Amino acid sequence: MVNTAAFRPRPGITVIPDSFITHHEPTVDGTHLATVELWTGPAAGEPAVVWNDVTHTETRNYGTRVPDMPVAARIQNVSVVAGVTAGSQDVTTRSYRVTTNQAIPEGLTVSGFVKIVDGDPYLEGRYLSVEDIHGGTFAFERVLVCLDNLG
Repeated sequence: MVNTAAFRPRPGITVIPDSFITHHEPTVDGTHLATVELWTGPAAGEPAVVWNDVTHTETRNYGTRVPDMPVAARIQNVSVVAGVTAGSQDVTTRSYRVTTNQAIPEGLTVSGFVKIVDGDPYLEGRYLSVEDIHGGTFAFERVLVCLDNLG
């Protein structure tokens, strides 16, 4: 339960009532129409990409899948940056806000990933890199700011 006493500017006045979360949380949960898995990213000292000399392909190291997955989430496109050149290759990057009502699990950091399980056919199966984790003392959602590098 959130301590709403901190939001009372004067004794006897409640800016945010104690019932706020209980009243609004079901509405917010109804907007979580996608399913995602959270991945920790590579452990310290592990490479982010592993090259296979036999198949001449590289495999991304997403780390370990966080327990108790998948979870419901809302995915919103925030911005698109197109036409950036990296190493003589044009790169398009999309920024997403992935919101869930689950606590951010221990071990998930800004080196982690969000795998889109379902909810948007365009994104299903893609891994978005976690760039920032927003928290708060008076929040019933957790926001992960993620990037999708489309190459």
